[in-house]
Amino acid sequence: MSRQISVTPAAVAQWELGMTRPASSRLVALSKALRVPLDWLLTGTGATSLGRIAVRLETQLVQQAHAAGIDVTFQLELRLRELVADARRQRWLEDNRTALQDANRFLSCNGLWSDGRRQF
Repeated sequence: MSRQISVTPAAVAQWELGMTRPASSRLVALSKALRVPLDWLLTGTGATSLGRIAVRLETQLVQQAHAAGIDVTFQLELRLRELVADARRQRWLEDNRTALQDANRFLSCNGLWSDGRRQF
């Protein structure tokens, strides 16, 4: 996008981070590059929804990833598997927390764990 509006990628990054704002001379080019109305850029209101902009940006990111040789589908699948596995572990711990605490109390009360530190 920085090429489309004749600025450096660093300038765009500063805009995205809220460190600086685009010069008024760049706003028209920016609205055309993002395909959003100028009033939306200035006020945050208007006909364009933030969701459509997000989809456009995600599409650009996927295209950039493909251009860089990154298999986005494979990476997303790996990350999704990690998230699901972590969610399952957390759910299991939540579902079994009381049983684990009961088992730890039983073992401690019966002297099976004399140091009191080892627990499930």
